[in-house]
Amino acid sequence: DPDTPVDDGGLPLADFLGAEDNCLLPEWYMPSAGRLNPLTGWRRWSALTVIATFLLITAYGLCNTYGDLVLR
Repeated sequence: DPDTPVDDGGLPLADFLGAEDNCLLPEWYMPSAGRLNPLTGWRRWSALTVIATFLLITAYGLCNTYGDLVLR
């Protein structure tokens, strides 16, 4: 309820969690990616195939993100 009065002893969430001041987003909201593991083997080829398919569909001028193509 936005109209609930704040308790006098209440702490801001950032202070309670010990967040750093220099972060754009708090760690609890969007944690860092950590160490990135590059795709290898069949996973790399699968990802590249999906990307190439979307690029090919876009190159032909077809819509691949907004649902069915409606012809009138």
